[in-house]
Amino acid sequence: MFYNKNMLNQLVIENVALIDKLKIDFGFNFNVLSGETGAGKSIIIDSLSFVLGGKFDKNLIRSGEKTACVSAFFSDIKSETKQTLENLGIQEDDSLVLFRSAGEKNICKINGENVTLSMLLSVASTLVDIHGQNENQRILNCKNQLEIIDGFCGDEAKKLKQQLEKTYTRISEIEQSLQNLGGNKLEQERKLDFLKFEVKEIEDAKIKENEDEALSEQKAKMLASEKISSNIAQAFENLNGQFNLSGAISEAISHLFAVSSFDSKLDELASRLKSCKIELNDILDELDKVRESLDFSQFEFDKIDARLDKIKSLKKKYGPNLEDVFAFLEKAKQEINEIENSEEITRKLENEKQAQIEKFNQLAENLSQIRKKAALSFESKVCCELNDLAMKNAKFQVSFEKVSMQKNGTDKVTFLFSANSGQELKPLGKIISGGEMSRFCLAIKNITFASDNIETMVFDEVDTGISGKVAEVVAEKMVKISRSKQVLAITHLPQIVAMADSNFFIEKQLVDGKTKTFVKLLDEQGQIGEVARLIGSNMASEHAALHATDLVKFGQNFKNNLKQE
Repeated sequence: MFYNKNMLNQLVIENVALIDKLKIDFGFNFNVLSGETGAGKSIIIDSLSFVLGGKFDKNLIRSGEKTACVSAFFSDIKSETKQTLENLGIQEDDSLVLFRSAGEKNICKINGENVTLSMLLSVASTLVDIHGQNENQRILNCKNQLEIIDGFCGDEAKKLKQQLEKTYTRISEIEQSLQNLGGNKLEQERKLDFLKFEVKEIEDAKIKENEDEALSEQKAKMLASEKISSNIAQAFENLNGQFNLSGAISEAISHLFAVSSFDSKLDELASRLKSCKIELNDILDELDKVRESLDFSQFEFDKIDARLDKIKSLKKKYGPNLEDVFAFLEKAKQEINEIENSEEITRKLENEKQAQIEKFNQLAENLSQIRKKAALSFESKVCCELNDLAMKNAKFQVSFEKVSMQKNGTDKVTFLFSANSGQELKPLGKIISGGEMSRFCLAIKNITFASDNIETMVFDEVDTGISGKVAEVVAEKMVKISRSKQVLAITHLPQIVAMADSNFFIEKQLVDGKTKTFVKLLDEQGQIGEVARLIGSNMASEHAALHATDLVKFGQNFKNNLKQE
């Protein structure tokens, strides 16, 4: 047994199809799900796909319920997943919980924190690889076929692809700059005249930073001058009017000083009143200054109003605020400089573009050579795998075609296939049958799984169209993968069930008038019984029981031999 990184420990499903609440505790190595057709095997994988960010059909929400929920628990999180969590600002630990609901409430969570679907997908992509009929269709796409070859090429190709993408991006930027400088001389002169007009209009206005705010405040003060003046006058009346508060304080100070020799406290109070008088006189002086500042001419008011109209006009043309107007001014000046020096700038850009294209072509050629070398080894390995899978006459070839510049190089890859001797090699999607495709995809997975960083692999009925000896070989290949990765497989084949380290039996039962899906982890006798059922016999048949027992023992011996290796 191995210790798996990013192992899927547990899957909890609520209110999906025939499932009200189901908890499955997965084990290490090879987990096999089997059971009667329609019992809910595919629903379990669909639920796993859903919590990993896949699509969900709301018609699958259990009848009578409003929301379906799925949780997935992972242990011993590897560094790549931790880095992804850190980049998303999500608290990470050695364990991980993904949660997703659909229906009345659509929620995604990672370790209890609400996240977007794209965030969930970015984390899930480091955890599980689900291989099923959709994966078969994906491999038929030439773009994905190139990715498969690149994955087989190793780190050198990965670095070259990064350099290629960077170079391709720079070429695109240069082409955009050249396009911006384009147009004939007359068009450039017209644009130059218009830009200069705009720059002159802004510069002639001589706008200052935050000038509009200062002028608006001043205008508002002018408009409210009558109210301000009236209230200041009232304040004067209160402080220094008929009651002459200042004079009254002066008299009070004289009276207190006259008797202060009899009580030191009176001297202190007289001094405090003196401070009050000084402060009062200062307040009166400041109020008088404010009142004088309210005296303004209509000319001054009209001047401020006109200035604000000018600034408003500029903001309407060049930006919603003054910061945008200043930014527009700088950009316009830059464009003027580029047009006035367009010939020199164009020459420099064209030279750089040519240098970048030469660099790109050299990188693309280097990458193409690595791809072609890797493809030869890949072809040989695929043919060996197909031979093991009872396709001894099958031929496979990776065809290369040079195409126009793309961010990943200049190669187009097509997988060519022939299942029988004398049959012409043709593109995979035009010639391969369903059963052949299942075996072909398994062959590729068996070759590439070692370089795949994802630690949990799911095979959703990839054994379609195979039986007999081929089924035994398929089971053996899945087991080999499961010695270094956690594998989950849905199957109808007794040969695969017999190889299981953990065999989960899915069945549906009628409970209180409602059909529900249940999952049971089988012991060795249960596993033998399930193998016998899939063989097509009843355990009451002694021959079926012996055959099933032999298959399970063969599986145990096969796995033991792998451990010794």
